[in-house]
Amino acid sequence: MIRPGAGVRLSLSSAAMNIDKARYLFRRVQGLKPSEPYYRAASKVRHWLENRRLDANTPQRVEAQWEAHGLNRILRRGGGDPVAAVERALTERLPGGWWHANSFWETFEKLYPVAAKDLTDRGEAVVAGCVKVFHWKELNVPHTASWSETFEPSGEGLRWPGGHHSTIEFLHDPAAPERDVKWCWEVNRFQHLLVLGAAWRITGDERFPHTARVHLESWMDRVPYKAGVQWASNLEVGLRLLSWIRCHILCMGSGAWDKDFTCRFIQWVYLHADHLERELTVHHTEGNHLLGEAAALFQAAALYPLFSESDRRRGRALKILNRLVPRLILSDGVYAEQSTGYFRFVCEFLLPLIHLARGQGINVSESVSDRVAAGLEFIGSLPPGPRDVPHIGDSDTGLAIGWQISDYWDFRPLSAAGAVLFDRPSLCRDVDDFPAESFLMLGPEGRKSFCAMAGKTNGSVRRTKGRGLSVFPVGGYVVTRDDRFGIVFDCGSLGIAPGFGHGHADGLSFLISYDGAPVVVDPGTGLYNGPPQWRTYFRSTTAHNTIAVDRGDQSSMLDTFRWSRPLKISREPELEGKDWVLLRGSVRWGGLLHRRHILHLINSGVMVLDSVEGSGTHRLDLSFNLAPGCRVTGQSGPTLSVRCAGGDLDAIVLDAAGSDVAILEGSTRPMGGWHSRYYGLIEPSVMVRMTVTTDLPASFITVFKVPGLSAGLPAEVPRDLPAQGCLDLIDSHRLAAFLAGH
Repeated sequence: MIRPGAGVRLSLSSAAMNIDKARYLFRRVQGLKPSEPYYRAASKVRHWLENRRLDANTPQRVEAQWEAHGLNRILRRGGGDPVAAVERALTERLPGGWWHANSFWETFEKLYPVAAKDLTDRGEAVVAGCVKVFHWKELNVPHTASWSETFEPSGEGLRWPGGHHSTIEFLHDPAAPERDVKWCWEVNRFQHLLVLGAAWRITGDERFPHTARVHLESWMDRVPYKAGVQWASNLEVGLRLLSWIRCHILCMGSGAWDKDFTCRFIQWVYLHADHLERELTVHHTEGNHLLGEAAALFQAAALYPLFSESDRRRGRALKILNRLVPRLILSDGVYAEQSTGYFRFVCEFLLPLIHLARGQGINVSESVSDRVAAGLEFIGSLPPGPRDVPHIGDSDTGLAIGWQISDYWDFRPLSAAGAVLFDRPSLCRDVDDFPAESFLMLGPEGRKSFCAMAGKTNGSVRRTKGRGLSVFPVGGYVVTRDDRFGIVFDCGSLGIAPGFGHGHADGLSFLISYDGAPVVVDPGTGLYNGPPQWRTYFRSTTAHNTIAVDRGDQSSMLDTFRWSRPLKISREPELEGKDWVLLRGSVRWGGLLHRRHILHLINSGVMVLDSVEGSGTHRLDLSFNLAPGCRVTGQSGPTLSVRCAGGDLDAIVLDAAGSDVAILEGSTRPMGGWHSRYYGLIEPSVMVRMTVTTDLPASFITVFKVPGLSAGLPAEVPRDLPAQGCLDLIDSHRLAAFLAGH
């Protein structure tokens, strides 16, 4: 049975979607490069020809062709032992005393015994067939794995098709919508090879490099060149190439890596580099994908100089990076894709690259170094600190290095390495010692430089507590902190046009930490593919610490990553008084305007003042997510008692219309109360949501304060906050009593 009017609503919805898609296409055409149509046409022809050759040649025949030509086909120098020549050139281009030196690992085991044991334990797990992905899930990956399995925890027996990579539909495949390609890709990145190589260097046990060889041979036997989902994303090719190169460095000299195997392996390294250059996504939206591809191509060319095209590839990759990095990392350090997780990703590509380039006397643009340093400064400013960087925007918790010694959201290894590479002592803040992963990146000389910079033999530097206001005007973020509270206010854009791929509809969202622990947090990412309701929820305005109007989003979702239009968001100048800081911003929804003022009451609390201006009757949902582990221990009307890791807090959510305040935890009707710290891990967590249907304008107040402390409105704060309704609420008896600490 069709309800009356349902067809009309469906038609209007379809028309709105068509308009949204037209807006996106218009932006896309505006940014079209003159060469793009020719490039795409040439790619289609090349893919068609490759597909025909795949039909005519089995993987074994392709391998036979390579064996017939040998390494001399791809090397610039003939004669002699090609494997020895390649490995000699590789060793000569590594930073001095790095992974290939026994002294490096002796020093590492002495300085970092816990990390050394962790690496060997994880190496044993890989030998036993257990690979850890996304920082939380252990998967069964046997030595002769079928590398095209989905590898999803609930998808045993499912496989990805094996046709030419250009023919594979891997985002929400209609034939198998439950599949999520990220699981397969994560295993095929082969970052577990680094653990095996390190375990061999630490213990001398040949089982570790032998297992690496078995995995590699199994993959080369089972995955045809250019066929399968393993080749469908060029970024994944680059990540796998980096893992294979690093495994080669770590396993050189092992008895398990004999000449015949190494010869075959080097040919496949060349194939990866060749594919990587041919499929560079230079005519897609320029983001972390192109940066990662160029960074991998540069490192392959720099470390394998005997490959015939290495000089040209290195130059092309460096040109892309010098142009791209200043676009992706804004001048104030905010990552343009509006994602702290993807900043970590690109930083892991760039820090080893800069280290390698400097060691070879290759000039990387100063703008690249300056922007990476600025990005690390921004990350270091976010409370509670680099030990636990807040989640903003998308994150697949993927790494470009792959050690997984520290937690994914612990950025201290990157900060410490950046402090050394860019001579920035300020990046040493909150870094207790030179981390193990920093040592693996920069070696003993890096640690020595860090300790000298810190001014102490153990390299310890801590942030001085106290009041501070940091404004990042280009990226749109404001950070304020005192001895107890830290606040992040998001007035940033949706991301990079035309699709704004990794941004969330979280305009005017805020994050709060208290006594060094997160209290109000971003909900995370969930997952990209698979059941679409999770992707929809974690990107939505309703899931974030802001106001949703009529259950809608600040922009419209077009598909898994694209949005219909940018946010109409702005930040107003901050104001400061003796004991307070006032942050201000607004976002426009069609004919409605959401204005938010955040009043930081130094060492006492946080007051969030919201107004929604316009006309008509609307449903408003004001939500905030509590950090995992935080609990609401008591509720009396709009007044809540919150227990969190940093201590107890009082909270109130109040409006003049007498709204309902609900505590959601793992709820699907309505959707709310979910948190995802790592990709694919979705767990219940507490969300507080105020819901009201009211005439506009409407005003709301949310307060977090230390129990028993007064947190009233200072007399010198401007009285035009943000609408008269907020002042009326502040002057009401029940809020006045609450703020006074009664």
